[in-house]
Amino acid sequence: MRLSFFLFFCLMLMLWSCEDETVTDNSFNQISEAEQQLLDDCSAASIVDSLAIAQNVIGEWEMVGYACNFCAPVSAVFASLTIESDSTGFTSYQDDSFSESLSFTWNIEREILQGDTSYYLITEPARAYTTLFTFCESYMYRNGFINDGGMFLFEKQ
Repeated sequence: MRLSFFLFFCLMLMLWSCEDETVTDNSFNQISEAEQQLLDDCSAASIVDSLAIAQNVIGEWEMVGYACNFCAPVSAVFASLTIESDSTGFTSYQDDSFSESLSFTWNIEREILQGDTSYYLITEPARAYTTLFTFCESYMYRNGFINDGGMFLFEKQ
């Protein structure tokens, strides 16, 4: 009887403590409504031909959206990409605890999964923020947020 009462008491304490918890919205770790709209619009008008993607990614890009699920919170993230026509590029990335600038080579790679063809921007050296999956005229992005990863949204300058 004492054990049952003790377990019931512990269960009630856990339930009461859960009621007091509030979820805080960290706009740098959540996808905003505006970012989600840009992702949806880009996905609806995506470029799906490898040659067209390769031609479109050439240029200057700046990160305009960032979110990360189950990542350490950051107050600001900045990234830029310069992609050249000779398959080289340069990136600069900075957040609260990490900063890098590096040169890379790039390629558009094709992957076929269950009959669906997808194209990816792959860089060497590889970085999560430079491996992008969805391309449209003015934006390109990677959205791994739902899988406990990061969302990186770039806008062409």
